[in-house]
Amino acid sequence: MKNNFKTVLIKALKIIAIFVGYAVLAALIYLFFYLNGYKSLDDIRGLIDNAGAWAWLIFSIIQIFSTVVLFIIPAQTTAFIVLALALFTPLEAFLLVAINTLIASLLNFSVGKLFGKVIVQKIIGEETIIKYQEKLETKAKIYYPIMMLFPFFPDDEITMLAGLTPMTYRYFIPVTFVTRSVGIATYVFLGSTFNYQNFTVLHWYQFIVIIGLLLYLVFFLADKLEKYLESTPLSNFSFWRWSTRRKR
Repeated sequence: MKNNFKTVLIKALKIIAIFVGYAVLAALIYLFFYLNGYKSLDDIRGLIDNAGAWAWLIFSIIQIFSTVVLFIIPAQTTAFIVLALALFTPLEAFLLVAINTLIASLLNFSVGKLFGKVIVQKIIGEETIIKYQEKLETKAKIYYPIMMLFPFFPDDEITMLAGLTPMTYRYFIPVTFVTRSVGIATYVFLGSTFNYQNFTVLHWYQFIVIIGLLLYLVFFLADKLEKYLESTPLSNFSFWRWSTRRKR
C-alpha cells in the first residue's frame, strides 16, 4: 500500500513539475510577444487572422517537429492544445492538433518499421523497450488502444515501438487517430467551456482540487488495469495476438 502511494505521489509530483515548466515557458512566450507590441491575446489573434492559411501551416510544422524530434519532453500534446485554443476556435484547434498528432505518430511508427530495433533502442532507450515491447508484441490489440487512450503512457515512444511489431499501417492509422482524438477532443471541448477570465481565487482552488482528484483516479485505474493485464495468462488473449511471426 505504501509503495503504491509512493509511486502515485512520485508521478503526481512529475505532473506538477511538468505544469510548472510549461507555465514558465508560457510566461516567456508571453513576454516575447509583449515586448514586440502584442500586449493582449486579441493582438496575437489579429496576427494569426492576418496570416491566414499560413498560421495553420506554421502551427502544424512546429507541433509535428516538436513531437517527433523533442518527444522526450512530456505532455506536449496538452501544451499544443492550450496554445491552439488560445489562437483558434475550438473546432479548428481540435482538427489541427488531432491531424498533427496522427502525422507525428505515423512518422514515429515508420521509424520502427524502416530502421528496426537497433535504431529505435538508441532513440528511446533500452529501459522503455524492455518495459513495453513484450506487451505490444503479445497483446498489442489490447494494450495499444489502452496506451493511446490513457494520458500517462509515453505515446510517442510507444508508437515507435509499435513499428517493431507485426502491426500494420491499416490497423495503426485508424486506431491511433480514434484513440488519440478522444483525449484531444475531451481537452479541447471541455477546456473551451470554462470561462477562466472570470475565475476567482476560490474557483481556481476548486478547479485545481478537482483536476488533482481526476489525475489520481486516472493513475489508479491505469495502474490496476496494467496489473490485471500483466497477470492474465497470454492464452486468454490468444485471439488478439498477431498471426505473423514476431519481428526482430
